[in-house]
Amino acid sequence: MGINIIGLFLDYRTSFKFFYPVVVLLFLTLVVTFHSRKYKNKEMDEIIRDANLKIEDTHFLKELKLIKSGDFSSYLMEIDNDMSQVTLLLKHYKLMVRKYHKYNAKSKNSSRIMRKHAAKMKDAYLQYILDDYESIKKIKMNMINTEVYDEWKKQKI
Repeated sequence: MGINIIGLFLDYRTSFKFFYPVVVLLFLTLVVTFHSRKYKNKEMDEIIRDANLKIEDTHFLKELKLIKSGDFSSYLMEIDNDMSQVTLLLKHYKLMVRKYHKYNAKSKNSSRIMRKHAAKMKDAYLQYILDDYESIKKIKMNMINTEVYDEWKKQKI
């Protein structure tokens, strides 16, 4: 007496009752294994860790000296450099916000292992967002400096 395995394959009623749970368990095992391995190595490569976007604080005295000396090309070059730095920083900021929202959604609607990973990644991206926000706040836009613009206008007249 034992389980007649060949009979389970051949009989329609018993094969459905026996193999349906086995197939479901096999499918779930494969999905969970693939899902956890898929995100284990892939996402860590996509993290932008240090994007060397430190923007130096330009001083208005330096700008006034450049304008008073008549060296407008250097002044315009500085403005262009600041604008390119701002553009890079804003692109990085938008990317970090998108990734934060992605991991925020995953931390609520995933399996247990993925929820832990997504929560950790969400916190990391939140820190990146805060760092970028502080850098953006520190930027001193030369073009908006009305004192320098007025001084330049007086020099031009």
